[in-house]
Amino acid sequence: AELEARKGFGTIWALFVMHCFYPQTYPLFDQHVYRAYRSIVTLQKECPVSTCTAWADYTGYRNFFLAQVEAVVLPYWEVDRALWAFGKHIKQFAWAVSGAARQVRGGAHDNTAMIDEMSGGLNDEWVHSTTFGGKAKSFWWKIDSEGNLSILRFFKSSNGVSEKFKRISREEIEKLNLYMAENEWVSLANNVEKLGNGVEKEGIGRFLYENFKWNIADCQLASHLGVIFSLSGMWEYNGKERGILFRRLNRDWRELVKDYYVSQ
Repeated sequence: AELEARKGFGTIWALFVMHCFYPQTYPLFDQHVYRAYRSIVTLQKECPVSTCTAWADYTGYRNFFLAQVEAVVLPYWEVDRALWAFGKHIKQFAWAVSGAARQVRGGAHDNTAMIDEMSGGLNDEWVHSTTFGGKAKSFWWKIDSEGNLSILRFFKSSNGVSEKFKRISREEIEKLNLYMAENEWVSLANNVEKLGNGVEKEGIGRFLYENFKWNIADCQLASHLGVIFSLSGMWEYNGKERGILFRRLNRDWRELVKDYYVSQ
């Protein structure tokens, strides 16, 4: 109560201070661990987007957390990291799934029949994902032992189904992630018309266009790279359908992407 009464302090900051003094008594509390907690105790029926700041909810999480520490016989900080990572993953996965569901309901670019038709000839090396945003688009990707990414997209037209393949080298990915590290939140900036007219704002698509000399169509892969790196925990996605932004969270992108790729 004393901490909350101070200017700039709410429940979450008050809990953070309490955690600093008594880390094993008051576990850290944020949107990711809360989401993991609610998903587990409701058998995946709930996936809250933000943290609940009611003390009753924190008490429930605290009891759950301490029970997990006792059950798995691990240090409290390892349990905290595991719940945080799980909560972040299911949030990003839920965004991708909900985007695909909106797309199917609205009859947008993809539908189930089209996906089946397009992907029928692909082997198990390819992972299927969908872009974020209001009109999620299907694509397939894989990463090789050297860290090179391959992205495959299919397009349906009056002439049938055509495919578009792009190999992205490890060197290109490393340069892109260095660019991300130099900024905070970074825009997609991959509007076809604006790139063509030279008026697109600073962001990922423009970086690909200016630094790698990709054609404008390939610069649309800014959206697809954002999904791959967000779901693997390399980047963070702001959760918006419009005004999509990303920021870099981790340095070791190769291991994170490979681990996520293998898990799929």
